[in-house]
Amino acid sequence: MATSWISALKLVPWNSVIESAPQLVKAARKLFADTRTGTTEIRPSASGSPDVPAVDRLNQLDTIITKLDAEQKTSAECIRSLVEQNEHIIETVTVLHNRIRILLVVCSGLAGAVLWLILK
Repeated sequence: MATSWISALKLVPWNSVIESAPQLVKAARKLFADTRTGTTEIRPSASGSPDVPAVDRLNQLDTIITKLDAEQKTSAECIRSLVEQNEHIIETVTVLHNRIRILLVVCSGLAGAVLWLILK
């Protein structure tokens, strides 16, 4: 089971993921800001059922718009949460990448020391 996860993680183009993260964050923040300000304009359609009074149609449309607005705000919050999690993952991957570089330098030094001791 562990090997399948490792092989799946090896297939992910991590460089592309890390490079595209800032654009994703900017786009998500813009979407969240647009949703919060409510810049979207919704207009009711001109065609309607002749047997439903206009007042009832307007009330129905108002209810629908209220529900859509609530769903949109919920979606924006979800996207914001996902972006924050993505930022945290990227920070963690960067820290791990730096630690791997340090470990590589230390291992190279140890390998050089071992070779020096063997050849001495």
